[in-house]
Amino acid sequence: MNRAFRESFVPILGFLGLLFLLLLYVRYQVGLEAGEVTVITIQASSAQRADDDYFDERPNGILEADKQVNEIIDLIFERKWQQAELRLKQLVKQRNDALSLSLFGMLRYKQQRHAEALDFLDRAASKSPAWPNLFFYRGLVNSQLGNVNEALDDYRRLIEFNSNHFEAHYNLGLLLIRQHKLDDAVDVLERATTLAGGARRARAHYQLGRAWMEQGDAFKEKAVENFNRAIRYAPTYIDPRIALAKMEPDNEEGREAAREQLLSILELDAGNPSTLFALAQLETESGDISAAINRYRELLQFSPEHTAGQYNLGLLLLKKKRWREAREQFDKVIEFEPGNITAFFNRGRANYRLKEYQSALADYQRALALEKGKYPEALLNMGLVYVALKDFDAAKKSYQQALKLREDYPSAWYNLGMLHLRQDQTDEALDAFKQAVRIREDYARAWFNLGLLYSRKDQNDESIAAYETALKIEPNYAKARLNLAVRWVYKGEPQKAIEHYRKALEVDDTYSTAWYNLGLAYIEV
Repeated sequence: MNRAFRESFVPILGFLGLLFLLLLYVRYQVGLEAGEVTVITIQASSAQRADDDYFDERPNGILEADKQVNEIIDLIFERKWQQAELRLKQLVKQRNDALSLSLFGMLRYKQQRHAEALDFLDRAASKSPAWPNLFFYRGLVNSQLGNVNEALDDYRRLIEFNSNHFEAHYNLGLLLIRQHKLDDAVDVLERATTLAGGARRARAHYQLGRAWMEQGDAFKEKAVENFNRAIRYAPTYIDPRIALAKMEPDNEEGREAAREQLLSILELDAGNPSTLFALAQLETESGDISAAINRYRELLQFSPEHTAGQYNLGLLLLKKKRWREAREQFDKVIEFEPGNITAFFNRGRANYRLKEYQSALADYQRALALEKGKYPEALLNMGLVYVALKDFDAAKKSYQQALKLREDYPSAWYNLGMLHLRQDQTDEALDAFKQAVRIREDYARAWFNLGLLYSRKDQNDESIAAYETALKIEPNYAKARLNLAVRWVYKGEPQKAIEHYRKALEVDDTYSTAWYNLGLAYIEV
């Protein structure tokens, strides 16, 4: 009896030691999972694109019979704001017609004072006769202000006046793409390709290619045809080359072809930000993180304020556990974009890893405030910070707030379970881990902890079932294998225990606890 007690007690000591190691390990692991929830890759199309895609008119495209008007237009395009404004005030006093008010709207648009521009252009539109080009500028202004339907109407009204207006067709097509009205976009952009030559025609073919591409693989040939035409009309035009690279298949051969296409662009334009960004993304997707990091650094040498590049570089440095370097990148993003929510969140992750807990907490709180309190990932990670600060009540509150926002959040249930486990609240921990595996059936570590808790409650069969489930999910989960073996010892089946100890050692032949317990199991047999 005494020998049996000693043999059984040693596995228990190993078990308790394992629990201590697990608590340390799991806290680290859950923090990583919380970060992975929000890791994003900004696509080049969204990171690089802005309203500068829209065509503005050329000064010689809006010549008027009135010499005074043409002089004012020249001043506006030459950015001589004060002189233009003085001349315009005089013109409005003389005429106060649609043209003079429209020119004031054009000036305000160029000055990026969009609300004022819209006011002038609306007043101009109420005058009769209307100046047709006012609808072009009102379309630009409405686009900037997010009034998409109004912008569509403006471009269409201008086309009614002038069916050969290239810029109106081009901008209308671009808006239709962004609204995913792709059939209409194709019609409008096909017309645009007939209204201009050279670089302008190339841009129309590029956008037409995009309209085809976004309709799926069935229209891939039409997309490729238009991207190639864009290159033919403007050989140094970068965007269609990037688009062709992105259309390569997602396999090793396709990625290599895309890489060659992008490298050929750099021969035309060394340091092109869009190309370097696309190459970095391609290298990330191929798993070559070190190359991607170097590529983003190259991008930032040419374009130091490229926030998408800074952000993605920060994410990759987090992945490489280079916490301080990652934080520096998120610092730069926040400097340029003080409202960037995910930059605050990820800087919080870096600060947490650097054990600068108050700074991490401030970052998560800022991200939460910017999201108006609706950011469960930030609340989850705030809980981790509070645990590190040993403020367990605050940690519990954070996890519970996260679960109010997202009841089916397995990581929050898991962390709440770990908190209860730390505080020896067995039943509460058991309930939390049950919720975690209910939501995410393949949550191996939650099943492990269920096995641990069932053993505390002397529910041996339930404990064995939980460990076996964890091992079905992760067959090489050595700690679960060890604990399952211990449970078989307690069930009086040392032969089964020996089998599992051996399997644990196949995974890790340096696992001293498994070797020790294996020896005891042989004695038991």
